[in-house]
Amino acid sequence: MNKLKKIYTRALIDEQNVEDNSRKISGRAIVFDSPSRYMGYIEYINRNAISQALIDTSDIIFNYNHDDNQMLARSTNGKGTLSITLREDGVYFEFEAPETTLGDEVLWHVRHGNLTDCSFAFTIPENGTRSFKDDEGNYCREITEIDGLYDMTICAIGAYADTLVEARAHDLEIIKRSLGEDTQEEPEATTEEQKEDTNEEAQEAENKELEEKNLKNEENSILLNKFNNKLKAFYDTLKL
Repeated sequence: MNKLKKIYTRALIDEQNVEDNSRKISGRAIVFDSPSRYMGYIEYINRNAISQALIDTSDIIFNYNHDDNQMLARSTNGKGTLSITLREDGVYFEFEAPETTLGDEVLWHVRHGNLTDCSFAFTIPENGTRSFKDDEGNYCREITEIDGLYDMTICAIGAYADTLVEARAHDLEIIKRSLGEDTQEEPEATTEEQKEDTNEEAQEAENKELEEKNLKNEENSILLNKFNNKLKAFYDTLKL
């Protein structure tokens, strides 16, 4: 059974605690029955896709900027410094920011609205999705089952690696085939249609190039953060 691990930006931290005497950070990391941003298709997560049993048997790390070395909290088999709650409209988290340099920085940025996005990593089983078209003709995919929940992260911008850009295009082809649509080339269009298609394709190519550039910059930022962490750890070792 093939599974694909993905990272999605899903929700704002909409229940953050900003009291000066509290270090609590809370919010909704996964939203049920709500459309994702357009990715060539629109995705929904069914409210029954995640069970309490899955949460209670998972090892979930809450980190900063997709870096497991910058851990803020953790829930292992339902216990730990990270509290995860399954509700009717989504999955909520809550933890006390650790009294560390990282914890202090994240808490400051959350209080001032600099960090607003959450992402989460999960796997879906075969036959864990349903494809359809909405009333506007958009291709849609509903995730009906999630069988693995691995981490949550807080970041300035939810990251999508270049490989996931390709994965989304592949997912769109799967959605089309599941709807019985032919993904092969269509018959040649008329001259006017070709002009319109050319303009649309040029705009789409420009948008895609800009999106991939932004994604690449985000990926490079993540890799640079990891390199700086390792370099700092190396110099700390020399000091010892």
